[in-house]
Amino acid sequence: MKLLPLLRILPLMLLPLACLAEEPEEKAAKEQKSPAFFPARTFDPPVVARYSGHLAAMKEEALPPLARNKDAVVYRFTCLETFGHPFSIKITRTKTGYQLRRTVLSGRGGYAPGGIKESVEAELKPEEVAGLEKLLVEAKFKDLKASDVTEDYNGGSDGSQWFVETVKDGKYRIVDRWAAGEVEDAPIRKIGAWFLATAKWQPEGLPTFFPPDTLEEYHAKHLLAMNEAPLPPLAGEKGAVVYRLSAPPDNEPGFSIRITKTETGYHLRRVVISGQLGFGSGKIRESVEADLPPEALAELAKLLAEPNFKEMKTELGEPVDDGGPPALLEVLQDGQYKVIARSLSDKGSPVAKIADAFFEAAKWKPQELPAFFPPGTFDGFTVKWYSPHLVAMKEEVLPPLAKNKDAVVYRFTCLRTFHQPFSIKLTKTAKGYHLRRSVLSGKGGYDPGELEKSADSDLKPEALAGLEKLLLGNGFKDMKPTADDEAGLDGSQWIVEVVKDGTYQVVDRWSPREGQPMRQIGEWFLGAAKWKPKELY
Repeated sequence: MKLLPLLRILPLMLLPLACLAEEPEEKAAKEQKSPAFFPARTFDPPVVARYSGHLAAMKEEALPPLARNKDAVVYRFTCLETFGHPFSIKITRTKTGYQLRRTVLSGRGGYAPGGIKESVEAELKPEEVAGLEKLLVEAKFKDLKASDVTEDYNGGSDGSQWFVETVKDGKYRIVDRWAAGEVEDAPIRKIGAWFLATAKWQPEGLPTFFPPDTLEEYHAKHLLAMNEAPLPPLAGEKGAVVYRLSAPPDNEPGFSIRITKTETGYHLRRVVISGQLGFGSGKIRESVEADLPPEALAELAKLLAEPNFKEMKTELGEPVDDGGPPALLEVLQDGQYKVIARSLSDKGSPVAKIADAFFEAAKWKPQELPAFFPPGTFDGFTVKWYSPHLVAMKEEVLPPLAKNKDAVVYRFTCLRTFHQPFSIKLTKTAKGYHLRRSVLSGKGGYDPGELEKSADSDLKPEALAGLEKLLLGNGFKDMKPTADDEAGLDGSQWIVEVVKDGTYQVVDRWSPREGQPMRQIGEWFLGAAKWKPKELY
């Protein structure tokens, strides 16, 4: 399976390149690290980075140092649900009893934490905490592993991370489980439920956007991020007419176009959001509203009245192998609501024609990605994942350059799940080679962000001798674009493209280890750029 940043993290190996120079900005960043929330080697570095970012946003303290005081007693429950607001509930012993602090962030547990949305404090009596201590004993909490991927409910896509930390009797402990809230008899489920009951609070639920058993909650969360409201309740309003076409982020921006009938015509609202397939909705990038005359919807009304659409039922539809989720078409009129999920790549579907009518009314259409790779090189998902990063880096499409037999271009792109994506490109010039290094503001497994840094330099022809030797010695020309046996979750993708002698070649490998060909080639690029990223894996 290709790298898709899932909520659960598999072990990664971080391999620093000590021989390369650091930039001043990165040195400064190291001096402002987040607190050491967990003892060394408790979790893999990407897990530490994600969890620490949320705890820091909650203005939570690092608990391990408190264990130096044998009288200190602290319990903390933190929940990071992929699409839900992250929250923590901390209980600290005081001279008179216990203090409870509940903190909720504005972001989402599976991606950016956001800022503090809500923070509430309360006092508890000693006897009110007795139930927790009993649960910890019954669960044999002190004997549980910090993370146990062998448990049936531990390790999966989306869901949530429940982790409980305790400081007592001079010892610090932490237990982290995936989707513990979905398993009734899970020890962490019972402990987390106790925290919620004691805080007299429950996380917010989602509005009901769709009829039962029709569509996944996934689509509802993205509509909510677009500040859209459920349409089914409007079916009870006389004369209500609303049409909505939406698509969640798919390594391309997500969007919604809602058209509502008014007394004089129609009102159109178009929203574009950032985000990443399978993860957060990101932020609203664009929101446009306009009033339309009745005749502007003539083509859309005609298509919706055709039998081949009227006969379609509310269903997910047949999957289309374009690597992305389906778009949603919602129609509310004549007191009835219908939702159809179809891929817009299925050009033969009535939904694709109706989508074109929406785009015409909005005078807007989703931007098509450049063809960075020859057809059939990668699957649809991979193309839609890699391409937006290259677009954000303002990189050119290399395959067409191979038409010029004198063209020579080498490009190394690294997409690190939890860290900034970067590329280093070398282009042959009349005097030698031109090097361009680009770094994005986002994360390689999430939203690419924007071009944050771009540095250019020139190299002499002999400077490329090392790279050409590596490519030849490692048999680069004989490498396949992908190696199925090396694919994994999280980690990073190392992509090397070469244009030379009138040919184009691309090789993509997942988290190459030290000594492996792609590792050596990527490290050469970093050395040529005289640059070292903070984390390399």
